[in-house]
Amino acid sequence: MVRGENLIGQSSYFALWKNFHVSVIGKLASAYIQCLKLFFGFSKYSSVTALLLQLGVPSFNTVLHNAKLGFYTRLSCSTGAVVNALRLIN
Repeated sequence: MVRGENLIGQSSYFALWKNFHVSVIGKLASAYIQCLKLFFGFSKYSSVTALLLQLGVPSFNTVLHNAKLGFYTRLSCSTGAVVNALRLIN
């Protein structure tokens, strides 16, 4: 998050990249499950919990969390000029 000022001078926090609406994340989660069902031949109405347990794959929330954690870990280890400049802003 980067601290900035809005049009009336009040400070606020905003992300460096565009925030996604909750419905977009929901659609991605739905597509993740649909792809798993399609690739592994499960019925459309199969239990998602049973599918994840049987295949031994992580849930979408776990995949998303791991991606965020990996990104922030790599970002904290970076030494580029742009990354350092962003750290100063934050």
